[in-house]
Amino acid sequence: MKIEVEFIPRNKNILMLYLMICQTQSENPCCENNERIIMTETEVKCETSDKFIPLYNECQDFFYLKVDPTNYESEVQKYIDTYINGSQKRHCSGLGVNASDPESHQFHAFICFEDTAEDQPQLLYTISQVVSVVFIILTLVVYWMLPELRDIQDKSVMCFIGSLGMGYIILTYVQFYQTVTGLQCVIIGFLVYFWFLSSFFWLHINCFNVWRSSVLGHIQWEESRLFIYYIGAGWGFPLLFLIVAMITHNMPGSIIRPNFGERSCWFAGNVELWSFFYGPVAFLLIGNILYFLSTACHLWSDYETPNIRLKSLRYKFALYLRLYLAMGITWIFEIISYIYPGSLWMVTDILNCLQGVIIFIVMIATRRRVWRGLARRKPFGISFGRHWETLHDVETEYPIEVAEGES
Repeated sequence: MKIEVEFIPRNKNILMLYLMICQTQSENPCCENNERIIMTETEVKCETSDKFIPLYNECQDFFYLKVDPTNYESEVQKYIDTYINGSQKRHCSGLGVNASDPESHQFHAFICFEDTAEDQPQLLYTISQVVSVVFIILTLVVYWMLPELRDIQDKSVMCFIGSLGMGYIILTYVQFYQTVTGLQCVIIGFLVYFWFLSSFFWLHINCFNVWRSSVLGHIQWEESRLFIYYIGAGWGFPLLFLIVAMITHNMPGSIIRPNFGERSCWFAGNVELWSFFYGPVAFLLIGNILYFLSTACHLWSDYETPNIRLKSLRYKFALYLRLYLAMGITWIFEIISYIYPGSLWMVTDILNCLQGVIIFIVMIATRRRVWRGLARRKPFGISFGRHWETLHDVETEYPIEVAEGES
């Protein structure tokens, strides 16, 4: 919600506030008798002694005009996700106490603003995230059931999908429980940051492995040791970023810190977001593009040569290129929409939330190798078409493991 404040002469400001308080004080008190408005940095509530009194009217955004009688200056302050007590009217007033100064007692007048159309897209985002989590879990279940999906490339895909799924699960929890504040909010911010950053590192590892298998296919690699290196990079580097973010978050001074929990359970501003998240992600996405360009030049340099190995590697290249597009392009649009916000970006934002569905389509629904494995395994007693068991697919004609064993 965009609020524009027009400053008028000081005496009129004071008069407006005075009239508002006089009127609302008698007609619509914010709190019950013997209660006071307690204001902190993140919430406003009514309290009597140490007992918390719940507030009634579910008005989520409100503003109030605060006037300093010593210098006649005024400012507009906003509280988010706060509930106002009293009747269903849009305003109330009462004697308030600032939590940082318990001895202060001032009358405050509040005006609630009606919900806007912004709530509807937020509901769509939440539903999209839930659907995405369901399809991410389905994808992991299929990978778990099929032993043929156990090469180093598919293991890396599972780590990527698992990290992305953890991030979306925590993010969905926050969407359902929007009253998360304080230390819990800070912890959630760090967890979401770690898992989403891990998913981008694992996506980068997948792109690197496709490049390595194609361009450096003549070099022999010990798969088990290589996967340990991948684990160290896929979760180790995000852990280092997390440690740096946690250290700077608690350091004094003017350094850039995440500031989780100040405005929301995410980064407080653009500088923080680009320094800790968008910057590293942009670097990884650019690296992925370079890997794909190098791989494409290598695989299609001699296009006319009939080669089973090249056909298999080209198929895998196209498969993981689609995976990169599903993850990378939507996040590129996410970054652009953050810089230039507007309702036109709602479609790309929803697609970004539906990444689990896109991943399921790319890695499960369109792979004949998976169809054949499901038909042979008959998971949970489900029978598929018998012709699925003999499906031909280019992917398994020349596996990456065979290519790695050649010199």
